[in-house]
Amino acid sequence: EEAVGLEQEDVDQGEARARHLLIKHAGSRNPVSRRTGAPVSHVSFQAAYAELEAWQARIHAGEVDLQEAARERSDCSSYAYGGDLGAFGKGEMQPAFEEAVYLLEIGGISGIVETESGLHLVERIALDEPEADERDAGQLQEDGGEEDQQE
Repeated sequence: EEAVGLEQEDVDQGEARARHLLIKHAGSRNPVSRRTGAPVSHVSFQAAYAELEAWQARIHAGEVDLQEAARERSDCSSYAYGGDLGAFGKGEMQPAFEEAVYLLEIGGISGIVETESGLHLVERIALDEPEADERDAGQLQEDGGEEDQQE
């Protein structure tokens, strides 16, 4: 019982793991979808927000889970892994994204989170949750580190 408490504390204070659904817009720092390769310079902040709200409603209604939604729609390269960003420590993500992750219980899903990369729905997942697909664990970091992990 004591070990479980320590594990939760370690998760809260140390590494975390999350998956996310990112929708970019014209104001994103890199307004190109990494899923499609197409520019998103025509997508307004309001349109991206409204679309993410629609995904949020579908997730909360149980029509789709965040992993499926990320595969289908996320503009982050992590879409291929159901939005899974792998494990990361404090200071590795943009502040608003990191704050959202560390405030969530494992299995919890955030409200809409705004970062320089765009708009996100974030789900905190267990560090030991099996990965959705086989992949090179360092691929997201190699593809550009902080920017790719949140884009």
